[in-house]
Amino acid sequence: MLAGRVNPGKAPIKLSGKEISEEKVLGAICYLWLVGLIMLFVKRDNDFVLFHAKQATVLFGISIVGWLIGHVPGIFWIGKLILLGVLVACVVGFIKAITGESLKIPVIGDWAERIKVAKEEKK
Repeated sequence: MLAGRVNPGKAPIKLSGKEISEEKVLGAICYLWLVGLIMLFVKRDNDFVLFHAKQATVLFGISIVGWLIGHVPGIFWIGKLILLGVLVACVVGFIKAITGESLKIPVIGDWAERIKVAKEEKK
């Protein structure tokens, strides 16, 4: 079982070595700019990947705001600081995901939890 994964009231998820490896890689690549938003729809049945995709999507939105502020004369430095913070959060999220951990980034994680994604119905 991957560290940091919480699955209250349900039996532990057992994965083969290949699935664990694939899950970690998909969770990590979510932090590569727009990929997290795509993963929200593609891997919505995987709790680990979905956790990281939600956080990465929030970071993507914040990066757009930072980019826009970075083009405003006089306060451009605020946008640059925002982008630097997003970069650091993405690197930390990437490292945590690739090692199989689910780190809830302060504030970002709270916003990410508000994202609701409908799970696929299994037939």
